[in-house]
Amino acid sequence: MPCFDARAAIRSASIASVAWLLGACNELLGDVRVGVDPAPDTQRLSPELGASPALDPPDAAPSAPPDVDAGRPPSPGAVCEPGEFRCDGGQLLYCVDPSAWLVWQVCGSAALCASEPAGRCLPQSCEAGEQRCDGSLLQRCNTTLDGWDTVAECATAAHCDPAAEACLVAPCELEQRRCNRGELQRCRADQLDWDVLTTCTTQALCRRTLARCDESPDTCAGDVPACDEPVCEPEQKDCNGARLRQCNRGRTGWTLLERCASAGLCQASVSGPQASCTPPACSDGELRCEASELQRCSADGTGFERVQRCPSAALCDAEAERCEQPACDAGTYQCTADGELSICNPDQTGFVAQTPPVVCDAAELCDAERGRCRRRSRDD
Repeated sequence: MPCFDARAAIRSASIASVAWLLGACNELLGDVRVGVDPAPDTQRLSPELGASPALDPPDAAPSAPPDVDAGRPPSPGAVCEPGEFRCDGGQLLYCVDPSAWLVWQVCGSAALCASEPAGRCLPQSCEAGEQRCDGSLLQRCNTTLDGWDTVAECATAAHCDPAAEACLVAPCELEQRRCNRGELQRCRADQLDWDVLTTCTTQALCRRTLARCDESPDTCAGDVPACDEPVCEPEQKDCNGARLRQCNRGRTGWTLLERCASAGLCQASVSGPQASCTPPACSDGELRCEASELQRCSADGTGFERVQRCPSAALCDAEAERCEQPACDAGTYQCTADGELSICNPDQTGFVAQTPPVVCDAAELCDAERGRCRRRSRDD
């Protein structure tokens, strides 16, 4: 018997594989031939008709599609974990169900949005455009509202003026007062720095106190004038009629957040930053039937109020704005011309056959008043 030639079998299989690959390339690229370039050890595919440069391999493999930015919410329809927080710029988002995000709070900047460990807006260090003096350094609130940038270095602390937003040519004047970082300060006798008279809760309250002192010096007698008291608590929300408002950062008054459709829809009493205007439960003048009750939308849009209780749900007509009159009284009977004893249906819209039907032997034997069939008498 002839011996099996393994090397010949491998050679035949290789030739068949190459032929199959060339056939596949031919379907994709047209007729191709394998040619040898003048340069040794280099091969490229070239068309039969005309020559064109071979495609060099790219410098780097194409990158995979970018993942969703960890700082942004998934696209609509994406799954999120209920109770999870995400930051989208300065917006703190809350996952209310596996496919819906709610704007929970709007922070002063993206840097102040913290999604972990518990979603919240970090407190601002300052207001946009606010300036202060830190010794002789004139500083301005940075763009992320979480710190200060030095604008200029003045000759001395007495030359720094945050109100003028500049370094002064001359130092402060004797007894001159100013507000700086919430401190009510007075120019020192040597005109090289400032003495702190008192510290107010906020810079805005300091300015209000200083204005009061300038207008009525008697109210600021002594070296330690009393600061004006805050009007409200930090981030406190309040309803003034239909106006939902929040305590401003300076705590000198209120900022309007939203005007609700009615005072009843203003829900500032809800704890947390989600306090807002509740959507109206119904529109003005809207009527509906709830079982047998005809109801009208309340004046404040918070819900429905009873107008009238109808004899049955079927007799409530919201479109006609009324209860229809019953066709019969519950538990009453009626006799048909054929002697069938019918009963008023539960909706009181008419008489229906009983189950099983009750048919008297004769029409004159049907007694609707008593709800039964009479027996024939000997005289009948």
